Amino acid sequence: MRIDYALDLLEKDATIRKFSIDAIAKEVGFKNAETFSKAFFKETELNPSFYIKQLEKKG
Repeated sequence: MRIDYALDLLEKDATIRKFSIDAIAKEVGFKNAETFSKAFFKETELNPSFYIKQLEKKG
């Protein structure tokens, strides 16, 4: 559920894409970036940083 929220937030808010992975993790309710990254990868099969880069390329 938190990963879905993170995906939605990253998709809609270009400002949050500029945050560190740790800051994004805390924003969506994770205690640290490592736990967030593992959960993100499990859900999307992409690392958060790669996903953000792909979103930035799309514009």
